[in-house]
Amino acid sequence: MATFGIARHNINKSVGGIRFDQNIIDTSWDFRPSIGIVARDMQLYGLAIENMKGPLITAVREVMIPSIRQNFLADGRPPWEPLAPVTVNRFRHGASGPILYRTGKLEKAATSFNIWTITNTAATIRALPHSVWYGELHQAGFGTFGPFVQAAQASLGAGAGMQDVLREAFRLMDEARGGATQHRKVSIPQRKFIMFQDEDIDEIQEIFAEWLEFEARKVGRFRPGVGGL
Repeated sequence: MATFGIARHNINKSVGGIRFDQNIIDTSWDFRPSIGIVARDMQLYGLAIENMKGPLITAVREVMIPSIRQNFLADGRPPWEPLAPVTVNRFRHGASGPILYRTGKLEKAATSFNIWTITNTAATIRALPHSVWYGELHQAGFGTFGPFVQAAQASLGAGAGMQDVLREAFRLMDEARGGATQHRKVSIPQRKFIMFQDEDIDEIQEIFAEWLEFEARKVGRFRPGVGGL
């Protein structure tokens, strides 16, 4: 088998095969933000590489985590829908500030390296920690489940906070799986904070390109310029 040199234009073409998946799994109100950097489809022109964990870790630490943090600071990119006046009055007492930053717990969890599962070929967030369960509602948005909210309010009493009401409503919904017929609308608009920006994709592809060039140089396969395969 002939051995060909690998030029930078070969590498740039290869990194175009990286897939960027941004799917939300929605099963019985179980919202799990999922974001993947899938590299296994790259054509490496005969450069046998199976373990891509290094550049995946770099991409998460240097691109994705800072990008997610910026989404919180900017109130979304694109901008999130503003909070409803009743939410501002209940949780902020009319004060201004970032939309999803009442305590900072959600931003801290969403920008933690530990929520990522990184294999040889993919980097994925499968779910947020249970302590910030409400973040999955903002990430995906949710619609009508009024009977459970009403039942939770009746059970907890008029003095219960909305967060406790929503938590109890979801517990009741998990038990009943939507058996009630009378309902009113209770909704949270989608405010995605785990997502790729266009510039993130460019930066991640460059990380992979530099890594592939390094790997090609190690085995004497890299050819500067356009004189490769």
